[in-house]
Amino acid sequence: MSWAFLNLKDIKNLEKKYFFKMQTREEEIYSRSTNEIFSFQIKTCEILETIQFELEKELPLEVANFFEYNLKNISKTIKISSENILKYSDSFYLISETTSAARMVFESITTLLFILKSENFKAYFDYCRKTKELDEQTLENVKSFLGHHQLSPGNNKHKIIIKKLETDISRISAYLEHLKEKLNINTYKTFPKVKARCKQLGAFWELEYLSTYSVISNHLHGNVKSMHHEILKSKNPENSLKEKYNVNQHWTWISSTLGQFLEEICEYFPMHQHVDKYIILKKAHIKSIDKLYSGSSLNLVRA
Repeated sequence: MSWAFLNLKDIKNLEKKYFFKMQTREEEIYSRSTNEIFSFQIKTCEILETIQFELEKELPLEVANFFEYNLKNISKTIKISSENILKYSDSFYLISETTSAARMVFESITTLLFILKSENFKAYFDYCRKTKELDEQTLENVKSFLGHHQLSPGNNKHKIIIKKLETDISRISAYLEHLKEKLNINTYKTFPKVKARCKQLGAFWELEYLSTYSVISNHLHGNVKSMHHEILKSKNPENSLKEKYNVNQHWTWISSTLGQFLEEICEYFPMHQHVDKYIILKKAHIKSIDKLYSGSSLNLVRA
C-alpha cells in the first residue's frame, strides 16, 4: 500500500491499529514477565522453608517459631499479590497495593536477619520487649485521652481496648521472663528501627534502604509532589503500562532481597547446598527478571 494515496484520516486509523497491536503485545509480555517474577519468589520461599526446617536444630524453639511465622507471612503476601496484581488496569491504584506489600516483606526480612545474626539470638528478646513498650505507650495514650475527654455513657469501646492491651502486656511480660532464662539474658538493648538495622546488617542492606525502601515509603504515605501527576499519567493507556513496569520493579527488588537474605543465612550457619539450589533457580529466571527490572516495555518487545 502506498502512503501517497492515503488521506490523513486513513493514516490516523492505521496509527491507532498499530498502537493497539503493540499495546496488546506489550500487555501480554508484561503479564508473562510478572508471572515469572512471582514464580521465582514463590520458589525462593520454598527453599527458605527447607532452610527453616534445618535451622530448627540450631535455633531456640521460640526463635524458630518466630522465623516460621514471618516466613509464612512473606510467602502468603507474595502469593496473594501474584493472584491480584494483574487484575489492576490503573497503575495509580496499583502503587498502593505493591508498595505496602513490598515494604512489609523487606521489614520482615531485615528483622529476621538481624535477630538470626545477633549474639545467641538475644535480639529476639529486644524485639519482644519493644512490642511490649509500644503496647504500654498505646495504653498510656488511651488513658490520657480518656482523662481529658468525656465519652457517651453507652460507649464501652474504650473499656474493651484497655482490657485487651492490659492482657497483651501481661502475656508479653510473662513471655519476656521466660526468654530471659531461656536465652540467658542479663542486659538488653533497644531493638533498632529499619534504617538502623539495615546499617548494622551491612552495605547491601543500607543501600537497599536508602535507594528503594525509603522511596516506596514515600509513595505509601502519600507523595503529594507527584500525586496529581501520577493520576494524570495513569489515565493514558501507554503511560499506564510504563508505570506498571516501574511499580513492578518493587517486586523485582524483593526478588533480589529475598535472594540476599537466603544467601546470608546459608553463609552464616552455614548451609551452602541451599545456595546452589538458589543459583540454579536464579539462572532459570534471570532473563525475565532482567527484562522487568529494565522498567521498559520497549526492551521487552525488542528481546
